[in-house]
Order: sequence, then C-alpha cells, then structure tokens
Amino acid sequence: MVQDCGKLSMKVINHLHLHEFNATEKSDEYAKVRVAGWPRWHYGVLTMYSGHLAIPSCTNSTGFDKRDDLLDFPTFSNESVNRHPHVHARQDLIFFSKSHFRRGDYDHMQLHDLNLGKVSEYATFMALQATRQYKLAIDKR
Repeated sequence: MVQDCGKLSMKVINHLHLHEFNATEKSDEYAKVRVAGWPRWHYGVLTMYSGHLAIPSCTNSTGFDKRDDLLDFPTFSNESVNRHPHVHARQDLIFFSKSHFRRGDYDHMQLHDLNLGKVSEYATFMALQATRQYKLAIDKR
C-alpha cells in the first residue's frame, strides 16, 4: 500500500507539474520570490500537494483515516506536541517563523532552554539543532 501511494503521488506530481503551473511559475526567478503564488497553488510545495491528493485515494479500501487535523499543524502554536505529530512552518512572522529562522533571529537561543513539549519551541529546537549539526559537519570537512 505504501508503495502504491508513493507511485500515485509521483503521478500526481507529474500531472501537476505538466498541467497546473506555467513556465514562469516553474522558473528559478519566480522561486527566488519564495512565496510567489502563496497561499494559492505554489510550485515549491508540489510534493505536499501530491501526498494530500494521493493518500486518500490509495487508502480508501483499507479504512485508513487521513486525519487532516493532524497534518500541517502550525508551528506558531503553544499546544502540546503530543497532540500534533506533523507540523508545518507557515509563511508568517509568529514564533516559530521560518522567515525569522532564515534571518537568524533564533541563532542566539540555547537548545536546553526550549520546552520540547510545546509545538513552537519543539519546531525551533529541531530547526536549530539540524542547522548546527550541519554546520559542524561542514566544518569538519
């Protein structure tokens, strides 16, 4: 079933790529604007769209419940991570904000000070830890 969902997702990506976005929307220049097209169709999140479209279709006969309330929960929430297994940093300026993160506004934060039980602070921890580990790995080269 997982492979079938993956195959269907790839077909959906191909269809969307060919039929839903024009050459301008697919261009590097357009992508540099970062949020062009947002919150409508946005080429940069094509894989997310394909999964959202494919999963319900390929799991209908299994009784699988896609629980949209558990997907793409906003990282600016202070709710418990125990209730939200899949978070999404949206295009906003509320903590945790991917815009602020990209600018380095959270670089001063200490990982041990973050409350990993809160969605917003867990997202911050994950982003900072991954970035710091990546930088260490690059420095060791």
